[in-house]
Amino acid sequence: MFQIEAIERDALISLHQNATDLDRKSAGLSLKTIGGTTVSIAAKLPASATAVNRAIGLGLDRPAEPDTILALADAYQSAGVASYIVHWHPDAAPSRAANWISGHGFVRAPGWMKFVRGRSAPPTPRPHRFDVRRIGAEDGLAFARIICGALGLGQAAEGWLSRLPSAPGWHAFMSYSEDQPAGAGAVFVSGETAWLDWCATAPAFRGKGSHSALLSARITAALDLGCRTIATCARDDEPTMGDDHSSYSNIVRAGFRESYVRDNYTPQRS
Repeated sequence: MFQIEAIERDALISLHQNATDLDRKSAGLSLKTIGGTTVSIAAKLPASATAVNRAIGLGLDRPAEPDTILALADAYQSAGVASYIVHWHPDAAPSRAANWISGHGFVRAPGWMKFVRGRSAPPTPRPHRFDVRRIGAEDGLAFARIICGALGLGQAAEGWLSRLPSAPGWHAFMSYSEDQPAGAGAVFVSGETAWLDWCATAPAFRGKGSHSALLSARITAALDLGCRTIATCARDDEPTMGDDHSSYSNIVRAGFRESYVRDNYTPQRS
């Protein structure tokens, strides 16, 4: 599998592996491999929880087949999940499989731009008043509340996400404003590759520099750990891409280059 896709997939698998039995019950978690595709299911989370209800790797480890697409859809339908994403990499095979996806009741959704950078030092973040700290298990619930609230995962996912700061391979950070948690972000490291993920800011603190500060801290952590490739993503249709406060603009400013847009497909609503 392509390196940037592989590290993102491995981060998602790691998240499932660190769930407790209670987490799995509360969020309805299951993880499957169907035709070489990693299928992440969180059946008890809201429809907005597509950050975890998604299938990654279709057509990469092996060519996609129509039966694989049907099996993916059946896995989510059987779990009672109506809203999810099937990722389609621009180099996935065979290329005509994108037409199969559309022909099986899926529609195109906003794509995700994948970004990558090397070992250059991160630029100084734009001025801010946040104190950014590496966090551990003791701050896990505060981390989870920010992430779950911002990304629409709901309260049922808070226990699950609260374990991320202490999970193997993960390094979590939080921005504080006068000791009040303002933003959160994480980086997953495997070998010499890092994946920046799970970054969000509480509504009261948005647009004040928390995102760029957390970007810088996570890049620095990855470099300190010897990573040679650091990757992340943002929605390709982000409405404020030209805005200095947008995550897309912050990522580019932090030294990432645009690598490719990965298409997303979701089930067509009846």
